[in-house]
Amino acid sequence: MTETRLCQVPTARQTWSLADAMADVLSDVLCGASARPGDVVGALGWRYREGVIGSADSTVESLLVPLLGGGFSVVVNAQRSPSPARALWLTAHEIGHSFFYVPGTPPRRIIAVTPEEERFCDEFADRLTAANRGFAAPVARVA
Repeated sequence: MTETRLCQVPTARQTWSLADAMADVLSDVLCGASARPGDVVGALGWRYREGVIGSADSTVESLLVPLLGGGFSVVVNAQRSPSPARALWLTAHEIGHSFFYVPGTPPRRIIAVTPEEERFCDEFADRLTAANRGFAAPVARVA
């Protein structure tokens, strides 16, 4: 699943398929209210941390950081004090961005970030966080 790479933003149906496939891969760690972002990215072999991103008034909630040795780190902005559900949704959003990278040391972007990619990542996160948690609606999309 993590080998899938996108050169363009997929359709809604393709987005749902990708999120459902990722939910299958992550089913052991992405279930119930106890799902934790660190466990989710750890299952992908990535890193997770909550830390300061930018200045005190930064609106950035999370980042996907390519690692020099390969893989990624998901950083959630602790200054924004996200709830556990919001941190999980932000993590899922950043996982969505990973589809636009080629694996390597470090991973390399395939295309520039666009508003369409941001919408894809939002939809991906909605579907991924709802898929294995028993929710009919997206979890914690609104800050």
